[in-house]
Amino acid sequence: MKFPKPIVVICVSFVLLMSAATEALACSCWQKSSVCNAFGNANAVFIGKVIEGKSAERMSDMLKAGTRDLTFKFKVSRGFVGAKVDQTIEVHTGFGFGDCGFPFEKGEEYIVYAYQSGDNKVLSTGICTRTTHISRAQEDIDGLDVLFRSNGASVTGTLTRYERSSLLGEPRLPLAGVRVKLLRSGDRKQFFAKTNARGEFVFVGLGAGRYRVIPPIGNGWGVDDYQTDEFLLNEHGCAANDIDIENDSEINVKVIDPNGLPVPSIWVELIPTTVDSTRDRSVDEFTVTNPQGQATFYDRPPGSYTISVNYFNTPDKDAPYPPVFAPDVEDRSRAQVFEIRPGTKLSETIVIRIPRVLESISMKGTVVGSDGKPVKGAQVNLVDEKAPDICTNGCAETNEHGEFIVTGYRGRRYLIEALLRNEAGDPADRGATDLFELRTNPVPIRIVLKPSK
Repeated sequence: MKFPKPIVVICVSFVLLMSAATEALACSCWQKSSVCNAFGNANAVFIGKVIEGKSAERMSDMLKAGTRDLTFKFKVSRGFVGAKVDQTIEVHTGFGFGDCGFPFEKGEEYIVYAYQSGDNKVLSTGICTRTTHISRAQEDIDGLDVLFRSNGASVTGTLTRYERSSLLGEPRLPLAGVRVKLLRSGDRKQFFAKTNARGEFVFVGLGAGRYRVIPPIGNGWGVDDYQTDEFLLNEHGCAANDIDIENDSEINVKVIDPNGLPVPSIWVELIPTTVDSTRDRSVDEFTVTNPQGQATFYDRPPGSYTISVNYFNTPDKDAPYPPVFAPDVEDRSRAQVFEIRPGTKLSETIVIRIPRVLESISMKGTVVGSDGKPVKGAQVNLVDEKAPDICTNGCAETNEHGEFIVTGYRGRRYLIEALLRNEAGDPADRGATDLFELRTNPVPIRIVLKPSK
């Protein structure tokens, strides 16, 4: 396993919090929708007072409830959609212990945005919606009033295509001048819009209904199903529906070691032939093998590629191998080149045969201060020149005599740096060797710490 340096590795204990208000913080939400978008696909939006229901105050309340969520009844004072004045509406929400439940209080008034999911006709809400106490609802009320004076509903979005490897720059490029279709269910009426230079499309003046955006995809390309799912659009509401077209490609890889055994948990790299390992890494172009040494690249963009292990990544105790390119060469100029085109699905598994294991070599050393005295507790990092932010085989620490041991691999180029942190955890003193090639029987190393600038 590779550890980032010089960050201290912190073990986090997950503590069970017993306060509902505190637990709600464990729920992570994306940025909340605009008023128009939140209203656009809501099944009910209303202002109402809680007349029945009680939030959970402790985890034990949730356990005693024996239900998956809480139910609250509201008396509606103003309805925007799906609700009428004086109507009683039942809304479900979570308990608030990390499940995004909203902490309603009986007798209090709220503006509620409630939604139905799939075939479930139950209305639900939570802290990730725009639901809020009436004292904080003026922005929503004003926004909804403006919407109801607008002329029809709208659908907006951006159409992009995964055109190139992220190692070559921004991978998703806007499709300009493309005709996008919007289909309304029921009457099957079609609407059309053309994307601008930024790939953006807009449909305006729409009536209420259920809609689906249908982009021009092209042979060999595809989109995730959820991007073209049908959605509800309320009158005067808005919907945002971005679509990213991807190559419907598939490449299967297997990695085996010098003994012919599968290599699990090793990163496999799909690298454009015009890119070398000096570029910044991108996890989009890497995948990791399963226990059987197998990995699959899905939806990779068209281009010419080599497939490798340890070309961008560096050897460590879990993968002590040189850079190897399919099928079994260490020289990239001799590697097989794979052409990916729209819809490419290679029928045969590509096998990477690792020819050898690198020789591991341990180095001893001492860290001293500017006064020449040994320094205890200094962090020591063995840094591969191709991975300047990684401690090879983990970060070491000096003992009471200032001594340390680090392990690398023969023929690799490293430097060793040492640092001592202050009480705030920031590096206070540093020292480092020059870059060197690791050889057999290395001489002991002495690093002198100096104040960090």
